[in-house]
Amino acid sequence: MLDTTWLAQTFSPAHLGAAALAAHRAAFAAHPAHVIHLDGVLAPHVAADVTRFLAAEAEFTTGHGLLTRYGFIPEDEFLAAPEAERFFRYGSVARVAGPATKTPAFRAFAALVAALGDPRARALFAALTGRDLGGFTVSARRMAAGDFLVPHADDVGGRELSFVIYLSPGWEPAWGGELRLDAGDRTYPHVVAPRYNSMVVFDARTWHVVAPFRSGLGDHARYTIGGWFMAADAI
Repeated sequence: MLDTTWLAQTFSPAHLGAAALAAHRAAFAAHPAHVIHLDGVLAPHVAADVTRFLAAEAEFTTGHGLLTRYGFIPEDEFLAAPEAERFFRYGSVARVAGPATKTPAFRAFAALVAALGDPRARALFAALTGRDLGGFTVSARRMAAGDFLVPHADDVGGRELSFVIYLSPGWEPAWGGELRLDAGDRTYPHVVAPRYNSMVVFDARTWHVVAPFRSGLGDHARYTIGGWFMAADAI
């Protein structure tokens, strides 16, 4: 049984009831790409405080990756590689220390990350999808002009389930950056718009891509908190 009292400190109660969970679980199972997109997923004050941290307080470092190597690589190696081998470029939250950890917005961010890693949150994601889940990893990202993430699947290291929480108020569809998911033929027909305070959850085996950011984006950025739940039997 879910600890709805605890979960409601972070997540919207609209997604915690038995009927809502059953509907989400059925939609996840029936979708060709095994995906659900939930609006208003975080409690409003949580979404507002975490958004303030990401957009106004957090420091980001730009990470680079290649399809031929796992993890982050030095920028010079990335630039020297053929364009067809480039996997991603995006910003990740740098280490936060000292006075920066004292702000209410940072505390809200840290509390959300801790809540997502709690077994009670894992039980929520299991109830949303019908999957048996184990360990958890998380990342906070900033994607802006020039950033990208090419087609791929997340099923490495025992990952079972992927999720992304979108935290960019006022995002314009014309700016791009939507998530596109495949249903088996690599045409990516299933489109998830990065609506503020919405969350997409999908099978880690589903191929997906972040659509290019388009002209007009300017200094705006797409902020997200995302991560992966491992299969319960993953080592």
